[in-house]
Amino acid sequence: MNAAAISVPRPTRISEHVYWLPPAPPDRPSLCAVVGGRRTLMLDGGSSRPHARELLDGLAAEGAAAPFAVAYTHSHWDHVFGGVEAGAPIVAHELTARRLLELAERDWSDEALDARVASGEASPAHAAHVKEELPAPRHVEVAPADVVFRDRLELDLGGVCVTIHHVGGDHCDESSVMYVEPDRLLFLGDAICASPYGALTAAQAIALADRLLAFPAELYVEGHHPAVESRADFANLVEKLRTAERAVREGIEIERPDEDTAEFLDAFRAGVAHR
Repeated sequence: MNAAAISVPRPTRISEHVYWLPPAPPDRPSLCAVVGGRRTLMLDGGSSRPHARELLDGLAAEGAAAPFAVAYTHSHWDHVFGGVEAGAPIVAHELTARRLLELAERDWSDEALDARVASGEASPAHAAHVKEELPAPRHVEVAPADVVFRDRLELDLGGVCVTIHHVGGDHCDESSVMYVEPDRLLFLGDAICASPYGALTAAQAIALADRLLAFPAELYVEGHHPAVESRADFANLVEKLRTAERAVREGIEIERPDEDTAEFLDAFRAGVAHR
């Protein structure tokens, strides 16, 4: 399927200053744009130029200014391959900045993807998603970071402030989240997700969940969740995470767990198996 033909909803305004493009197949994550009185910031770059263009065209249709910069939550391909489309400086944590350079040097041909799957370096799903999003012969452009931070970075957009916080976690040690004030919105990327190999660890997952709940957020945007979550929604998800971790640690069987709890159970079991 041609990437440009993939159907993606138009961005919608989810708070006073924030527009959201929901996740979509094959593995497109949520993108957001924060529109201030002086400038606009794009949150994550998307999985391809066409993916990023969906957000950029939607902003233009709303009369919003084009992004002056793109801030990345982490360097996984689906969050950064579209960043070049914005034609704006890239803001990234120092670990992300380093990995963007590595991604740019990597061979992304079908043969190279298949070889990484065969060696166990990448999953079959990863290769399939890249191939579907970017049909061969593919030309991958990875923009390097222009602004690099270590712990946190605050960006004033004019009447609205975005603060980027490095939080790490099981998904990857480089994960960052973005807090939008006064909208009280937290853009999570994939921070709360399991590792690329499906594992969560008690040491990292519980501490990270506590840290995310410490933000005074009322709205939460996760990378691959199909809806914007309220604080109550997110707190309920964290409680399921805690319940799953405790069940695995204590060897307790949970009868008929819901989908979220079942996924957390599998992830914590995988985390124990990979110690």
